[in-house]
Amino acid sequence: MFLWEILDNAAAADGTRTALVAEGHRWSFAQLAHDARVLAEGVAAMTAPGERVAILAENTASYVCALYGVPRS
Repeated sequence: MFLWEILDNAAAADGTRTALVAEGHRWSFAQLAHDARVLAEGVAAMTAPGERVAILAENTASYVCALYGVPRS
């Protein structure tokens, strides 16, 4: 199982449940999965299969999104 599949499974099981609280906002599992899919599509459009992608970020909601989205791409 891939990391992003865990997020998708949680979103499918109960997408309304809170997945992330950061920076004064709450993301449900469905919202986080959606944001990760959008990020994955962007990364896939900018890279070729097999290329390496690095994430340089602070501990923020954007990092969590990238944590799931980059491997999905």
